[in-house]
Amino acid sequence: EKPNDLNVLQSRLFALKYWSRFIPYLNDVSYPLTQLMRTKEFKWSKEHDTAWLKIKSLILADLRLKIPQSSDKLVLFVDASKIAISAVLFLEIANNKLHPVGCFSKLLALSEVNRSIYLKEVFSLVEALKHFRPYILNSDHPTTVFTDSLSIMYANRNKHINSSCNSLSVKLLEQLNELDIEIFNVP
Repeated sequence: EKPNDLNVLQSRLFALKYWSRFIPYLNDVSYPLTQLMRTKEFKWSKEHDTAWLKIKSLILADLRLKIPQSSDKLVLFVDASKIAISAVLFLEIANNKLHPVGCFSKLLALSEVNRSIYLKEVFSLVEALKHFRPYILNSDHPTTVFTDSLSIMYANRNKHINSSCNSLSVKLLEQLNELDIEIFNVP
């Protein structure tokens, strides 16, 4: 509930100290309430109400990363852009809801930026599987991977004429033989 005097507000702000270690920008969002404490007079305004609602929504969002158990189902999203690759591993919980386990991103080197988008997509998949390998190996269920699977076909078709395609195809094949994953196409 919203604080109704300075003592309750002070108590809530002290409780937020614990959460501020886990939720980014919580101290910034709670700044108007901290300022209200310094005035030594409880005059609740729209600014304070907005800050209070933002604090509640940040805490309710429960953005903490989870450590999956071996019985948990994992979902991996992989993508590439012109200058970077990224992946996010999620834990599938009840009602098909996803909870974040970890994130991975990497800026591409100048030599990699000029590669085709298909090679970047395969590279992002290879790097994501390498990064999240311990989680995937620990899971009793196949990990669902969402990526642009056209890139995998492109690399496989061109592995005899392009050394980059061949290298990525070999690395991906090694990982596919070792890891239990299901790949779904997301164009």
